[in-house]
Amino acid sequence: MTDFLHLLSYLRQPLVGAFTGYVTTDVAIRLLFHPLKPWHLFGVRIPLTPGVFPAKRYEFAEKVGVMVGSHLFTSDDVRQALQKEEFRRELKGAVDGKIDRLFAREMGTLESLFPVDFQRWLRDLVDQMRHRGMEEVYRYLESDPCAAEVRRLLHEMEDALLARDLHSLVTPEQDEMLRRRLSETVGEFLHSRQVTVALAALVDRKVEEIYASETPLGAILPEGTADAVASMLEQELQSAAEALTSGPEFRALLSAKIRESLRSAVGSLRGVPGFFAKFVDPDWLISQFPDFTQKIEQEMAAWLRDERTQEQISEALRDRVDLFLSRPWSELLSGLPYRRLAALRRLARMKVLRMLRGRQLAASVTAAVESNLDRLRERTLGELLKDMLSDPGVERVREEIAAEVLAALRSPVSRQTLEKSVSEKVEEMVFQRPIGHLSAFLPVQARDELTEAVLQQLSELLVKELPPLVDTLNIRKIVEDKVNALDIVAMEGLLLDIMKESFMFLNLFGAFLGFLIGIANEILPGFG
Repeated sequence: MTDFLHLLSYLRQPLVGAFTGYVTTDVAIRLLFHPLKPWHLFGVRIPLTPGVFPAKRYEFAEKVGVMVGSHLFTSDDVRQALQKEEFRRELKGAVDGKIDRLFAREMGTLESLFPVDFQRWLRDLVDQMRHRGMEEVYRYLESDPCAAEVRRLLHEMEDALLARDLHSLVTPEQDEMLRRRLSETVGEFLHSRQVTVALAALVDRKVEEIYASETPLGAILPEGTADAVASMLEQELQSAAEALTSGPEFRALLSAKIRESLRSAVGSLRGVPGFFAKFVDPDWLISQFPDFTQKIEQEMAAWLRDERTQEQISEALRDRVDLFLSRPWSELLSGLPYRRLAALRRLARMKVLRMLRGRQLAASVTAAVESNLDRLRERTLGELLKDMLSDPGVERVREEIAAEVLAALRSPVSRQTLEKSVSEKVEEMVFQRPIGHLSAFLPVQARDELTEAVLQQLSELLVKELPPLVDTLNIRKIVEDKVNALDIVAMEGLLLDIMKESFMFLNLFGAFLGFLIGIANEILPGFG
């Protein structure tokens, strides 16, 4: 116990010195921030009040501002930071994210993209832009350059069109449809009421003209018709004679005529022959000669086949035909009653209409039209137009077309139509139609190119414009004002949190110095 007290007597001053050094250092650290305001004693300000930071806060803020603005955050530092690869990667990621969200978002109308406060002015702005745009369009339409451009475009289009043939203007499907439609149109035309009425009137008029005509029938018919009719009648007459002489009807008729002739001959006898003839029956007489009728038939057939007989018949027929064809229509038809003539007129109408509505005529007309069209298809439109018009006529037509087009473009009706159409389109596109997803309008490649373009423009903008902005921002003043605006207690807590470990070592170092001083006082009593 005595040894412990003796040891404690040696450690008393070092322990007191260590405690004094620790407390003194801690008080000195706290005096950096406290007191916050100056203290006075009997009207005299106590030294070290307020604390170092409260007393020198404005000088501290100024020095910090100078240090940050002139050394820590300069325009060159910003420019170098913007050009670093890490910053470009971060910026690219941010741009990619923004564009991805933009493309994935369901966009409303174009009007909805603007702030609400600006939307009320948007319509006026759109109307003004539309009005100015339409005025520029109208002014251009009235100008000579517009007329020259329209003529040039029309001439180019006309030259290209006139150099093409009809065949190149239609596809095989259109050609087939055209042919089918042509056949239907021809059939509808031939069966139409207008054609029927017109053709019936034409037939009636021609019949009346023929009835009143003094022209011989042979003068109306084509040359050689008389020979053709005579030859046809000869053939028909020969065939009819052969058929007649070989038929049972002819035999019966011939037998009847022979009996009638015999009766007439017997009845004409007078005197004794007449007396005995009364007892002769013609039928009995014919029965006594069974081959008599057949021989007569054979003789008649041989006579009809005889060349001389045929020449006589032919000459007689030709004479009758020539006589018939030499008579005028009015003489041929004068003996016909009106009822018979009306029947002939109806018959002619019926025959003509039946021929008109027949498939053969429709097919012939269609084939003729198609044949002409096929020939025309091999020729160019320019060749066809030159056939219809002369070269000056073609140029005149082209100038008239250009004048008509310009007049149509400059007419009040076109202006009203154009303005109405533009107004409706602008109203729909800006105020009614939703934009939808931008990804539906732009492919992936365009999106990547857009990202690169935005990144490039943004990088150039930041590198070019941000460093000068740093100089104009007066970072020094901003930092100074921020430091001055800080609460001293908050700044004390901030510094204590940051330098907590350092302040602890300072306190321990103060205690260590006090401990050393206490040991020195024990070892060197004279110094104490």
